[in-house]
Amino acid sequence: RILLLDGEVLGSFLRVPKPGDFRGNLHSGATLKKSPLSAKEHQLVATIIPKLKKLGLHFVGLDLLGDRLTEINVTSPMGIGEINRLTGAHCEKNVVDWLQRQIRDYHNN
Repeated sequence: RILLLDGEVLGSFLRVPKPGDFRGNLHSGATLKKSPLSAKEHQLVATIIPKLKKLGLHFVGLDLLGDRLTEINVTSPMGIGEINRLTGAHCEKNVVDWLQRQIRDYHNN
């Protein structure tokens, strides 16, 4: 999962299936693993960001299988808690700050 906010990467991680299972869902027993973006993943993100912005999709989760994009999750882009646990970040602060800027900009225009 790669979590994006307004075209910026908030973080990324792998969901590793438990032995003998193919499902990467955390509720199915998969575990989290830190996963910095590869050069190919950076390229994929850079390619898709303009399309996301054009569609007004600012907070999304990208799911990849290998180097293939399998899903763009826009209704429930989970990952804030997972990234925070893995990295010590506070991604929710970035999201709230971004929302506050959007509201401020909206009221100033």
